[in-house]
Amino acid sequence: MIDANGGELSAKEAALPPPILPSRDAMSPEMLASLLEMAEKAGLSIPGREHGTQIAPSLRLEDGWRALGHKLGGCLRRQNIFRKAGNLGRVNERTGAFELFSPANFAGWVEEFVAFTWKGAVAPLNAEQARMMMAQFSFIEQIREIEGVHLMRLPVMREGGEVEWLPAGYDEGTRIFTVETLRYAMDWPLDKALEFLRGWCKDFPWMRAEGQQGASLESVRSYAAHVMAMVGMYCRALVPVTAARPMFFYVANQQGSGKSTLAQMAFAPVLGLFAAAQMPKDEDKLQSLLDTTAQNFSPVLFLDDLGNFIKSNSLNRFVLAPRHTGRPMGQNKEMFDVANVTQVYATGNNMSGSADLSRRAVVVELFFAGETKGRKFEKVVSPVELGEVDARCGFLSALCAIVRNYAEKKGDFAESLGAIEPMASFEKWSRTMAGIVQLAGFANPLAAPLCAFDEEGDEIKDLLIAAAESCTEDTTFDRESLADIARKKGLLEDVVGRGEKDMDGKQSKRFGFRLKAWRGRVLVDTQGRRFEFGKGHKRTGASYPLTFLDQGAQA
Repeated sequence: MIDANGGELSAKEAALPPPILPSRDAMSPEMLASLLEMAEKAGLSIPGREHGTQIAPSLRLEDGWRALGHKLGGCLRRQNIFRKAGNLGRVNERTGAFELFSPANFAGWVEEFVAFTWKGAVAPLNAEQARMMMAQFSFIEQIREIEGVHLMRLPVMREGGEVEWLPAGYDEGTRIFTVETLRYAMDWPLDKALEFLRGWCKDFPWMRAEGQQGASLESVRSYAAHVMAMVGMYCRALVPVTAARPMFFYVANQQGSGKSTLAQMAFAPVLGLFAAAQMPKDEDKLQSLLDTTAQNFSPVLFLDDLGNFIKSNSLNRFVLAPRHTGRPMGQNKEMFDVANVTQVYATGNNMSGSADLSRRAVVVELFFAGETKGRKFEKVVSPVELGEVDARCGFLSALCAIVRNYAEKKGDFAESLGAIEPMASFEKWSRTMAGIVQLAGFANPLAAPLCAFDEEGDEIKDLLIAAAESCTEDTTFDRESLADIARKKGLLEDVVGRGEKDMDGKQSKRFGFRLKAWRGRVLVDTQGRRFEFGKGHKRTGASYPLTFLDQGAQA
């Protein structure tokens, strides 16, 4: 006869009766929970659990809520129940959805693990008793927290800097639960990964610098920035959840360039397809959209086909904040405070943004000189194809190879990786993701766009320099005189208009708002003269003093 460890039993040992496990009535919930946990770690099967049944402890309802909460928490602390943003729920191990518990469904779910009695008789929980149980601190404090659910194996970085792909199940270190809804090859070599991405992306009209027409696709800044957008979503757990993530703006010179498809390509491999949201024109409505997005822990906010100019203080704050505080829809008093896990993507034709948004965005530029209508592509790429399982698995395999290349080489290239100039306010995220991309042979994705995204800001700067060059001494301008200079130089036509016609009240107010942001700025004109704009005793109102700062600079 063979013992539990594979050895042979002696005749005397074989004649002994088998050990008797204590019944559920003879052991405390804590003892049973410890027994089951030790058996699970050792890979042992506990009698009574093989066919959907189990040894279950019984809890006496007459013991009181605090004691019951403590005992129940001990029984459930290793089960599929978690705390998230103050709510209790479970992970659907088929879809990965985080499903909130209500008192009614909790009362039924918990019967799989414990039995409740009242004066010796079995007494299933009713909804009110379940509500009381779920409210006990002695219970809640024993339930593990969850920060995210991954739908496939994705990389994380441990405290020592090691990159590791999480297995299925709950990871204590990161508080992430992995559900393998997609299984993909994780052993592609880097050259296969680059070839795969090139095959999907080569027909898009990436904007190239002068002299780059024959260069490799990997050397194009906008293509590198797009790959960084994909890597960033694949590696969203590689940096702390509190690390701010920049926006990604896909900008084209005309419709049909593929900007929306590329934006979908950035997140579809990991998340599947997401419906685009319309950018509200009203700031209050945008704030409501951001509140809903944050409260739902949405990993993506996709703003498609924006106007020519985008400016939003709410969006600025949202992108930078590690946490988001807001008010639930339809409620006036209760507030929520949650971790901000959302990555923002936006697209537009000939789009530019405010100076604040420009500093918070990685811009992917597309430019096609001819007519996009009727173009022929070697490979048809659309959201439909991107959402197919085979395509998603291919992208995941390619991204895995790029990240694995980084994990293997980062120690040898620590000095060059440390020298990467990160984006201000996004240092941790941008240095990590740009390092992954550049070690794979791509251009610097953080390099400045070929076309100024903050075009209006650049035009105001050009206007102020032109105003300085028209002066031989300190001069005070009014709003209309600055508008005249702008019209003569062909600047800010959307604001000041064309020709010699004065601005109307609405245009003047908008122009003044733009100029206000430049008060106190020190600039240098083409003659090398330093000057300060709009600061001094005439700072308020519609007067804008221009003061030369260098001694002897005035003619």
